[in-house]
Amino acid sequence: MRVAPQWVQDLVLRVALDENQDALPEVVWRHGRGGGRAYASGRLVLSVAGRPRRAQKLVLLHELAHWLNPKQHHSSAFWDTAWRLYRRYKVPVRYAARREGHYRAGALVAARRAGVRATKERTR
Repeated sequence: MRVAPQWVQDLVLRVALDENQDALPEVVWRHGRGGGRAYASGRLVLSVAGRPRRAQKLVLLHELAHWLNPKQHHSSAFWDTAWRLYRRYKVPVRYAARREGHYRAGALVAARRAGVRATKERTR
């Protein structure tokens, strides 16, 4: 287990402040194939070290959307939050639509609500 990079710690703090949260989630940063998990305890486990920065940022914001929407899993409320975070913290929205669209169909429905048009370009 490694300490999350400073940019990750800064972004977590900004999201918490912008979303009027009183506490911060615990972020566990490790090498891995790429992905994350949010736990009800407020712990975020991110296995994205070594991946491109925009992929890391997308996974971090996705897991923060889970943290902000406990017990919502991949509901429309969760996806609306995720897309708000992607836009606010400048994840390229077409990139996010391609990546999240491969993951969950509900992501693209929410992307359309957010005004994002997905393309068929490759994600890597």
